[in-house]
Amino acid sequence: MLADDFVFTSHLGEVVTKAEYLLHLRERSVLLRAADPSDEVVHIFSDVGIVSASYTVDESNRGVRFKGVLRTIRVWARAGDGWQAIAYQATNVRAKAR
Repeated sequence: MLADDFVFTSHLGEVVTKAEYLLHLRERSVLLRAADPSDEVVHIFSDVGIVSASYTVDESNRGVRFKGVLRTIRVWARAGDGWQAIAYQATNVRAKAR
């Protein structure tokens, strides 16, 4: 499901490889309490799919809690009979200054 050269850029600016991403999952270093999606839009361009969405999340990453809204983009590529994730990026959406 993840391409060999998969890369994730977190809302903290961390760049994470496939191996590091899978390690986080195995170690359960990220605790996801809630992830409520909205505004999901899917675009398919031949063998590439792009999914953008917003998520209201409540999570802990290595013990540091984050509650807020993330804007995400996921890029997928057709591989054989299925799809592989090749990139995932999350941006922290902060309230606009008044």
